[in-house]
Order: sequence, then structure tokens, then C-alpha cells
Amino acid sequence: MFAAADPYNNIDKKPPGASKRLVPILEGRAAEPQQQTLRRQVFDRALEGLPSGINVVDIGCGTGAIARDLARRPAVSSIIGIDPAMLLIEEAQRLGAADPNRSKLHFRQGLGGALPVEAASAHLAILWTVLCHVPTGDISLILREARRVLKPGGRVLVVDNDLSGWSVAMGTHDPLAPPLAWFVHAYIQDPWLCKKFPSLLTRAGFNAGPLELHTIVDVRERFPPACMPSSPSALPPPWCLHLRLTRWHAPRVSFIRRPQRTLTVTITSCLPRSTPSHRAVRPGRSWSQA
Repeated sequence: MFAAADPYNNIDKKPPGASKRLVPILEGRAAEPQQQTLRRQVFDRALEGLPSGINVVDIGCGTGAIARDLARRPAVSSIIGIDPAMLLIEEAQRLGAADPNRSKLHFRQGLGGALPVEAASAHLAILWTVLCHVPTGDISLILREARRVLKPGGRVLVVDNDLSGWSVAMGTHDPLAPPLAWFVHAYIQDPWLCKKFPSLLTRAGFNAGPLELHTIVDVRERFPPACMPSSPSALPPPWCLHLRLTRWHAPRVSFIRRPQRTLTVTITSCLPRSTPSHRAVRPGRSWSQA
């Protein structure tokens, strides 16, 4: 079996050119209309019933796109974005400084398993497409840290790509199915992670609520630019050979760029509350220490 590295792991240790290419990818994805609609729907639910003056911790904030979107909400008072990659934190600070709601935005470098935020200080913690890039053994630690920084009864919003449900297939033996399988296993840690959310959250001290599924269908003509390799040689064996062989079989030569081919993306969200036995584990930095 081949080895492949998750591009969102250890970003600061990657070559500068490779790391900087992630910035337009993250911002571009956040700007997609379907993503904006998804955020609006999920945020409405996450903030429902919370008092005004909401403090939010955005764990794995990346370039700060989620934080900037949430800062538009009048009920939100302050957002602390945490990310281990200094390159992304610097970009989040740059973009946040130009945002109309910049007074609400604070970005800090830090690890999800040791958040630089004081205990019981936030109403809402967010993990937006973060856990799929976290090694399996570290997920419970991050969820326990999210619970530590939440006020009693606070909420954690977990949203992630359910890659076990992604598909480009248009038939039983579709030649693009193996390359997509390669992408799934190369770019994330566990394709079945979303199915495990209820048990993971319960063990971390949350009253895990029901999972919600959101489906996005990508119909872009150059399909799909951020996900698939640009040529068969970019794939490891045996799939590079598999894709090359399909080119001998007309009329499927042009199937990669046909606009009728779609990517069905399944996204899972969960919004549990911390249990009444909430216990602060250790102190951290206050909201004023941005």
C-alpha cells in the first residue's frame, strides 16, 4: 500500500510554496454559494436559544473564514480562532484586520489538545472540517478540551466531511471510483469518522444529539479541480494504470471534463451540549489576552 500525507497536517513543516497554496483553497471553498448556505443553516441552529454576548472558540480556524462569517451575527460578541499553523494564523489576522467586524476577531496559534483559552469561558466551540484531519488517537483529547473551555451547558458544533458517502460514480464499474478512493484515504485520517461522532462526543462529556446530514452536489465543468489529480501519473499504482487503461476505451476519453459528471458530497453536523457535570480541567488564557 502506498503512503500519502494529509496536506492539512503539520502545515508549518511543509515547503512554503505548498503551504501557501492551501490559503486560496480554503478561502475559495468558504466563498462557494453552497458552503455559504450550509453555514447559514447550521449557524442558525447553533445559536438558537443562546443569549446575546456569545463567546465562540473556533478550533482549527485556518484562514478565519468561519470566524469572519460568524462575526456578522449580532448575538456574537467575540470569537477566538485557534490553529497550530502560524502561516494560517497570520493569514487569518491579515484578513480579519480588514473585516468590518474585526473588533470581534482574535486569532492565536495553539493546539487543539491544549487550547490557549481559559476554562468555562465560551458559549460555543466550533470544529468545522477539522477532526477528519486529526490523528485518531488525538480526537478525544481535542473534544475534552472543547468541553473544558465551554460554560456549563455550552455547545460544541462539529461539522465534517463524511467521506464514506462521497461518490462520483455513474455506474457499477466507473473508472473514476478508484481515484476518488485514493483521494479519500490520502487526504483524511478516517473516512468513517462521522459515524463515530455520537460515541466520541459522549465519552468526552457531551450529551450527543442526533447527526444531521447535508448533501452538496458539485457540477463544475472541470471536475473537480480541488479533489482529483491533474493526470494519471499523479496517482499511485495500481490506479494510475487503471486510469490510463480507460483512455483506450472511447467514447469515455473525455469523461473527466464532462459537465454532467457530478461529485456528491455528504457533510455531517452535530450540536451536543456539555453535560451538567461540567468540570474545568485547567486554566488558560482569558478573552482579553488576544
